[in-house]
Amino acid sequence: MGAGIGVGAGLAIGIAASTEECTGLGCPPTGAGVTAGLALIFGGVGAGLGALIGSMSHVERWEQVERPWVSAQLARSDGGVVVGVVVSW
Repeated sequence: MGAGIGVGAGLAIGIAASTEECTGLGCPPTGAGVTAGLALIFGGVGAGLGALIGSMSHVERWEQVERPWVSAQLARSDGGVVVGVVVSW
């Protein structure tokens, strides 16, 4: 999840940077390569932070539940076929 958020943020920053017009000195480089690079960098940082947070969180909440079941039967009768269905929750 962290990698996805990081890639999204990197793409957004890269696209925003490439849409601005810079005419002076010290303009940052822009383009598809820069946008892809930012997505990879932010994705890696996001994945690392997600792994760090995930490694510190060890809370599991399991609860036993009953499984529902369905039973069906077919039987012949004088007028044709009878279908019976039982559903248990």
